[in-house]
Amino acid sequence: MDGIIISSQQLQESDIKKIKLNNIAIVTIDRFTSSKLCSSVSIKNKKGGQDAARYLFKKGCEKIAHLRGPTNINTANERFEGFKDVIRILNSDFDVISEVADFNVQSGYEGMSNLLTKYKGIDGVFASNDLIAFGAVKSARELGYIIPNDLLIIGFDGIDMTGLFHPTVSTLQQPVNQMGIQAVKEVISFINNPKEKITNYSFETKLIGRESTKD
Repeated sequence: MDGIIISSQQLQESDIKKIKLNNIAIVTIDRFTSSKLCSSVSIKNKKGGQDAARYLFKKGCEKIAHLRGPTNINTANERFEGFKDVIRILNSDFDVISEVADFNVQSGYEGMSNLLTKYKGIDGVFASNDLIAFGAVKSARELGYIIPNDLLIIGFDGIDMTGLFHPTVSTLQQPVNQMGIQAVKEVISFINNPKEKITNYSFETKLIGRESTKD
């Protein structure tokens, strides 16, 4: 093996060192790394969280909650930090409301049920990924909410199902093709030149408005 592209939120510096000892070129994808041993290709997750919160405010939401991802996942934490920044700036009198969920539909469903049970008046929800958003929509509808009349929901990732789900789900879309291409270019470059300069590429997300936010 000459090179490897790793997509893992649990990757440690010690893991990178072990791989490098075997003279294998390494690039991480879908996570930023401060390592001096490999380049990374990632998303501006914090800015994505900020964009989601601002978007819901612009849509007229006054009490926005966040179904955040697992606390041990860096990308989830970055999205949460971005969300908190905007909530505190645009609505300083409002506490940051959030519920932890795993990156799957069932956890989104349960997290949304907990949010809507514990807090009254929520009119906007930013889900940390699209699968959580799907579960959130299902839970809210079962509790009697009409999406998007009573509650606006936006996800993150931009998977194809967001355009097929009912209602269609707004999302922050990741440019996965460009990320994959860049990661391959980087690993090939390191194979050809092991002393290649370490670079951290960070891509922007694209906001896709759909029915779940009245678009």
